[in-house]
Amino acid sequence: DNNYGSFSGQLNEVLVFEDKLSTAQMDQVESYLAIKYGTTYVAGLKDYKNTSGATVWSATTNVGFGNNIAGIANDGSLNQKQSWSTNTTKEVLISTTGLTNTNATNSTGLTAGQYLIWGDNGLAKAPSVPFSSIAGVSHRFASVWKVQNTSTVGTVRIAWPKGLTNLTLIRSSDPTFAAGNVSSAMTLETTVNGVVYNYVDVTLN
Repeated sequence: DNNYGSFSGQLNEVLVFEDKLSTAQMDQVESYLAIKYGTTYVAGLKDYKNTSGATVWSATTNVGFGNNIAGIANDGSLNQKQSWSTNTTKEVLISTTGLTNTNATNSTGLTAGQYLIWGDNGLAKAPSVPFSSIAGVSHRFASVWKVQNTSTVGTVRIAWPKGLTNLTLIRSSDPTFAAGNVSSAMTLETTVNGVVYNYVDVTLN
């Protein structure tokens, strides 16, 4: 095309194909790259596809939560055991229970075909919303995350940079947290690449 020019920066990966890819095939390639590098595919407006072409993140079902999409997965050459969005805002870190400094050294993997992908509503990642449904918790984040779990990913580790008092993970079946909330205290600590995190191990539906 005519939109070419110089590039200055890190080039992580080059993929070469002998034939022109179809739109469906491009979705699969872009999904692979987006999950591997923690980037959001087309601003969250398109589905993420696995190697068989099945949808593992639906842009329609998850409308409103297409910001800062990231995921973990085991699918062919894709073996992502820990991840966060590489966008410049503070992001949640989710992994298998083997969370370490790098994906390569994480010894706890997923079963082939498993995907856990999440995105948020784009609001502030700070406890700014008054909240009274759980004893001892006065505010929740304005940011709400939604998860899509494919092939029954089990226990995962959810981590957030240390610094908040009484940090608690609140899970709900609805984005307003009106009822049926389940809380899990994030009291445990771990250090990843020199940063201390609070974390909790849970299963996300």
